[in-house]
Amino acid sequence: MNHFRNNTTTYKKQVIVLLSLFILSAGILGVLKLVAFREKQPSDADILNRLFNQPQWDDYNFFSATGEMSISPVANGSSFDLIRGACEDIGIERPVLPTDKDISKLDGLRYIHARFYEKLSDLQGYELRFFVFVDLVDNQVYSQWIAVLPCIIDSHGGFLNIPEGEMIYSANADPNLIASDVQTFLWGNEKDIVGDVRHFQGLLAEKNTDDLFEQSSLVVVGVVTGISEGFQVRSPSGSTANFTDYYISVSDAIRGATDEEIITVRVQGGTAGGYTEIYEPNVIFEAGDEYLLFLYKPGRGGAFNTEGDYYYILGLSQGVFSSNDSSQFVSQSGAILEQETLVSRAMEKPVDEEYFRNEFINNQESNLENGFITLEEYNEMMENLDIYATIIE
Repeated sequence: MNHFRNNTTTYKKQVIVLLSLFILSAGILGVLKLVAFREKQPSDADILNRLFNQPQWDDYNFFSATGEMSISPVANGSSFDLIRGACEDIGIERPVLPTDKDISKLDGLRYIHARFYEKLSDLQGYELRFFVFVDLVDNQVYSQWIAVLPCIIDSHGGFLNIPEGEMIYSANADPNLIASDVQTFLWGNEKDIVGDVRHFQGLLAEKNTDDLFEQSSLVVVGVVTGISEGFQVRSPSGSTANFTDYYISVSDAIRGATDEEIITVRVQGGTAGGYTEIYEPNVIFEAGDEYLLFLYKPGRGGAFNTEGDYYYILGLSQGVFSSNDSSQFVSQSGAILEQETLVSRAMEKPVDEEYFRNEFINNQESNLENGFITLEEYNEMMENLDIYATIIE
């Protein structure tokens, strides 16, 4: 009996040892697999670089312009048909889109995108969006495509999308064809982009507190006392855009100086020429309300800059503030400026009235040095520096 008990005890110990070794081995193997998976998992930029590696995209640095997107359709309806067609052009016969998959069962599924902006002229351009729909757990690419959004370039140099003009291309698309298609759309629809109302959407270049104080030539507190009717401006190249002037009664000049009791602030958008242009994001003024404004004068011709005594708003909604009950100023983009900061920063540096003119010249000199423009193009820009747009009567 004792012999049997001893054998049983020994057997149990052996089983426990074997089970422990098995569990340990499984744990080590799991760790090794996890490490191996992490080591082999490519970055977003790697995936984009691999899938859009045709020579025509060599100039696009995906490693500096990638970002993870949320899991939601970036298009729908007929746009999905266009995306499927673009994917099939490059050999993906049945591309999978969010509406085709139970996303909750695919932990590594996400959109990856890279965004680039291209100029066709000082007033026209387009946005290139490289998309990949991929499951990073199994490195399975379900679909890939390029979305192109025609843009106009506003008086502040921002690219404003025209969503109604979105075009879908496959990864092997010809950039020259894309540029031609965009230009055809922009010129062919100049008066009828979205019927009687044109909506333009874009991203604002960020303006922090330092930028607002250093780049503005006039900072005032004032009340909106009048609003002009919309009017059209024709650029030197012949394009048109609508603008509206707001008349501000100045109660306090905090930075810079003006001899005028009422100044003119010009904002892009408005109704003229038989249609309305709406720009987003943009400033919102209400007659009779008081605002703190960071302003500047363009200081040069070109684009939609006319001659005359008027100001633009620096950073649009980022340069328009209202006061709150806590002795603070809050911009229309949500930034907070303390009253003490406003007073202390206002006189730190002298006002540079020629900031934007000099910035333009310096940028073109850099472009010339880097080979982005020729000497002939540079000289032409300098000769046209003081050719202004005109208001269409």
